[in-house]
Amino acid sequence: MTNCPSRKGAMAGLVLLVVVALAGLCDAASGKAYSRTVSYAGQKVYSCRLNSSSEAARLASDADLDVWKVSADRRADIRTLSARGDETLRRQAACEVVIESVEQWMAEHEAEEKAKRRRGQALRNGKTSVNSSLDWFDEYHPFEDIIGFYTSLAASHPTLVTLTPSIGQSIELRPMPAVKITAANGAPTTPKILLTCQIHAREWVSSSTCMYLAQSFVEGFETDEVIRDILTNAELHIIPFLNPDGYAYSWTTDRLWRKNRRINENSGCRGVDLNRNFNIRWAEPGGGSSGNPCSETYHGTAPESEPEIEHFTKYFEDHPPMVAGIDYHSYSQLILRPWGFTREPPPFEEQLKAIGDAMQEKIYEVHGATYVSEPGMDLYPTVGTSSDWFFSDDASSSNGGFRCAGYTIELRDTGRYGFILPPSQIIPTGEENFAGLVYFIVEYLKNPLPFH
Repeated sequence: MTNCPSRKGAMAGLVLLVVVALAGLCDAASGKAYSRTVSYAGQKVYSCRLNSSSEAARLASDADLDVWKVSADRRADIRTLSARGDETLRRQAACEVVIESVEQWMAEHEAEEKAKRRRGQALRNGKTSVNSSLDWFDEYHPFEDIIGFYTSLAASHPTLVTLTPSIGQSIELRPMPAVKITAANGAPTTPKILLTCQIHAREWVSSSTCMYLAQSFVEGFETDEVIRDILTNAELHIIPFLNPDGYAYSWTTDRLWRKNRRINENSGCRGVDLNRNFNIRWAEPGGGSSGNPCSETYHGTAPESEPEIEHFTKYFEDHPPMVAGIDYHSYSQLILRPWGFTREPPPFEEQLKAIGDAMQEKIYEVHGATYVSEPGMDLYPTVGTSSDWFFSDDASSSNGGFRCAGYTIELRDTGRYGFILPPSQIIPTGEENFAGLVYFIVEYLKNPLPFH
């Protein structure tokens, strides 16, 4: 039986990381602490009962609105970005205000988290042992510190972890690292599992969960037979940041930023939604994406117009066969499978559904958190998305004779905190998703999906 690493176990495995952190490589106090300069004055959040998935797609493409969540029962959390957006939702009979002032709500959260960090720092300052000086998963970390985490993980486990410092540069020239965890012999036909993280900037628990999963596999290799078997026979590939610029910007300027940092020609609005930029039904009408650069779901000027997506798809194509992949998002607690753009069943629907449903059960068994397993289209239509591309003919054509079983997981929670999930939920989120991921990997290594 595979057990989730305990809080104590995670701490013990990070001794080297702590030493490096104290030396300055990963110092969260090195001028990279969280700050926000934008104001959300005048913005509200509504909870709306939607009539259809197409209505959700229409609202998601509206440049005056920011759809935060759509749940399985078509209840949506939507932020207004302008007076026009507020008017649009006030005309919706099934909408009610749940956050009257986003600015006040965010300021209260920031003050609370700042007080918690001060208390935590005071406790750490009173410790004399390096082993207890830092619990990495007790807080979120900026871009540079996460790079340091993976650098330290590779340095302390050189026979198991390989860090590629960059698979290419982002639009603002930040590196996009890749991490490989394996004890396999490196044969080209070795099956590979892909995890992608932080494609949307504000979804901080995504990168934290990926770190937790990486640490859990490394620790588990020595103690857990199932993990050892996985890593002896397969490779785990992790892309810690699909959107490094947006994530950095969410730490320094706008906590609720979603897109990358593309300067769009002839527009005062920046950014492309990278999860609408893949070459799978790109920009199709009614697909929950927009041609307006001011929209939160702006799809860019062409498929793979963004360097972040171009570099990632090349990495995918250069490392066949990717037999299964998960793109981690927040929030809503969902396990989404293909397709996101049609109700026509995809190839291997029975297997895709069975494994998604079983992952839901594995996750629930850890802490009792309920994740809903369903096709992406059941939520609302989306085109140009990562997990649909994983599964697409375009990706499969150079994938060593296999179709990559692509899923999107929306992590905690279901709306109480949303994107500002408290750091206290990082470890439980990691633990439950580790259980689901181990099952996922075992099943797809046993029964990968062929592509002809």
